Amino acid sequence: TIFGHRRTVLFDLYDELIQAVEGYSVNGQLLEGVENIRREMDAAHKVTAVAQLFEEPSEQGSGDRG
Repeated sequence: TIFGHRRTVLFDLYDELIQAVEGYSVNGQLLEGVENIRREMDAAHKVTAVAQLFEEPSEQGSGDRG
């Protein structure tokens, strides 16, 4: 198994999927618009956000116990 470019794949996937963000600003201005988000959002946030899509949900707090 090779995991060499996982971050690059997640980074690119973020740029493909992102539609909007809430609570982020740049120079005091809300971060709006897909192109602005792609340009301004840092790589660590992009990778972390998309990685969440591939993690199994935890049972804690799910509210559904069967």
